[in-house]
Amino acid sequence: MALLLSKKTTPILVQNTDIELTSIYVRIVFTCNLDGTLTVNYKTYLNYDSFLEGKELSTNIVNLTYNFAILPTETQSLETALIYMKNEFILLGYNVIID
Repeated sequence: MALLLSKKTTPILVQNTDIELTSIYVRIVFTCNLDGTLTVNYKTYLNYDSFLEGKELSTNIVNLTYNFAILPTETQSLETALIYMKNEFILLGYNVIID
């Protein structure tokens, strides 16, 4: 599963350039911590094929690690990590689809 990001109010730029992308492909890695929190890291790619080829893409989205205190009623899972990251990216000004 992945996140597909596109511009809502914040442009997606290739790092250190003025090249604006219409969308990017985001894969996450998450850790379920003993205290019930989630630590989520992610990497960005131009698209799914770039991910398969291992070709990471540096963008203007620079915070690559997030820590989330999830609700006691939520499970530490991939789905929860994706939902929390989706919400974070929405707050940053992107349209997000969980794919």
